[in-house]
Amino acid sequence: MKFRFLMFMLLMIALRLAAQKDTVYLNKFGDKCYPAEATALQCFTRIADKKYKVETYKYSTGKLASIGYCLTPDSASLEGPFETFHENGQKASEGNYAFNKLIGEWKHYYESNGKLWYVEHFNGGFKDGELKSYYETGELKREEIRKFFGKMVEGKCFNKKGKEIKFTPFEIMPKPDYELPAYLAKNINYPDAARENNLEGRVLLKFYVDENGRIKDVEVKRHVSPEIDAEAIRVVSEMPRWEPGQIDDKVVNTYFYLPIVFALE
Repeated sequence: MKFRFLMFMLLMIALRLAAQKDTVYLNKFGDKCYPAEATALQCFTRIADKKYKVETYKYSTGKLASIGYCLTPDSASLEGPFETFHENGQKASEGNYAFNKLIGEWKHYYESNGKLWYVEHFNGGFKDGELKSYYETGELKREEIRKFFGKMVEGKCFNKKGKEIKFTPFEIMPKPDYELPAYLAKNINYPDAARENNLEGRVLLKFYVDENGRIKDVEVKRHVSPEIDAEAIRVVSEMPRWEPGQIDDKVVNTYFYLPIVFALE
């Protein structure tokens, strides 16, 4: 009961702070939404030199998720230092933005012990330059060089004793282990109402692939019609599991964009 009461108090504090500032509600994807759909609160506070401090809080717990600065109260103009935090309060990452794009060195930290996980470099929002990652015990795990809008041009991996081992990609995007176009073609049922009204178009969906490969939280980012949107959500939500994404050999939750074209023959 004490733990639940503490969580309730933290949430009340966050909501009280939000009421005193410009506040935006965000869903799981970080998009603006109605309060009933929110998983986070984003609060903007006017500070000196025509900037705003932007703080994001977890809606369920009131815990701070990120803090940074922007030029306008909409988080579309991030500028200056920025930090994110794990669920346990440990710092997750830190770096800088310029003109709403990642710039310079960004550091990422393990949730388990707060130690440095990996360091990467950005130029105008694109990965550019050296990337290094480390084991939780501190030993160097990999070295890479990124150029040409984030493409890797050199890479090495090491074991904890410093011996070079077989290279594995730093990032692996989630993917199905079946032919996605064939699956969609077989399982999509063109809505009768859309067919009768000669409605066609390209729906853009956004969803999470969780650590177990399950498709979660399917959302329409580009609409065609209510009937076509609903069918796109249905067929994607019912897809068999994918191979989950990875970062530095660690399985992670990953969001994914998928366009689906509805065309009448």
